[in-house]
Amino acid sequence: MSLRKLFILLILFFSLTFVMEAKTLNWNKGRGYHPFQNATYEGIYIENLSDSLKYDYLKLPNSTDVFSLNFRAKNLNGNPYKRYPYFTSQGRKINISNPHWGFFVTLVRDTIVFSIKGDEIQTATESVPALDVSVFKLKSSTKSEISLTEKINPYDGDNIWNITIENNVLILSVGDKNLNQIYEFEIKYPVTGFGFLAGWADKLLISDIKVEFTETKSDSYFNFQEMNADYFSQNDDPMEGYWSLFDRELEESLLKLGGRYTLLCKKEGDKYNMIYVDGANVNNQNWHPGDLKAILSPTPFSDIFEVEWLDSMKESMKRDIKAQKGDGETLLIQFPYQSSKIRLRKIPNP
Repeated sequence: MSLRKLFILLILFFSLTFVMEAKTLNWNKGRGYHPFQNATYEGIYIENLSDSLKYDYLKLPNSTDVFSLNFRAKNLNGNPYKRYPYFTSQGRKINISNPHWGFFVTLVRDTIVFSIKGDEIQTATESVPALDVSVFKLKSSTKSEISLTEKINPYDGDNIWNITIENNVLILSVGDKNLNQIYEFEIKYPVTGFGFLAGWADKLLISDIKVEFTETKSDSYFNFQEMNADYFSQNDDPMEGYWSLFDRELEESLLKLGGRYTLLCKKEGDKYNMIYVDGANVNNQNWHPGDLKAILSPTPFSDIFEVEWLDSMKESMKRDIKAQKGDGETLLIQFPYQSSKIRLRKIPNP
């Protein structure tokens, strides 16, 4: 066995073990707040005296479909009755009221931003302190808002915040002592990171952060323990085994190749799963050995298959895509609506 093949097998083994591990990360006074850029002993302190947003962001080691973020937040310039100074890019000092702060979650192909500010609501008899919460989905440019008046500190006091994501549903909760759910909506993509931001003239302190996540494992479609030397030596199916990119003809305006892929073909029932091994260049942080890349389904014609292909962003493509096994152990995959085709070549098994 060559060193390269051994390396690929080790990647597959450890990746399939790793993606099933649940992780918990904590930041507090005892543990500290590194690697956040604005870390202090008390927490993440972001003071913004400029006319641009300031933020602190942490990228997760891998994307995840199961995610929870819990933290305390104090907006030190959160009183709407006061005005706070900030400086424009020309150095001019301006006083501003109701500074915004926020936090955000980055997804594979979207970002969800939660914008927060102190406010007051006028009732028939009095003005009631409130906390305005706005939610932005950047990809769809949608926005929703809610004003909270109970079970929260409306201005510069501590509040506990929690984001929980599971089964493609995001739930946002907040409270001064106990968490109370205020938002619930669907999301489409795995989480890649999270962060906190301070708007103009804002002073923000984030503390007692806890993150829990499970790295995505739903894409894994095979048991690596089965893919050993004995399996290959006893198997005579010409489709099963390792394939790599041989050549391509692409209409770049319609289809761009996400990398020089190496794939493992494994039969499942009457279909073949093409499983990612390595080679991704686009969105490579979200491709892991064991992820499904394509499904080849049989047709009435020998050696011709209907194809469902996952593009570099893991979105399904299957409109009239066909694969045909050719001479010299090659596999031609045609994308007619993109006027493109790629050809894979079978490589020796480990």
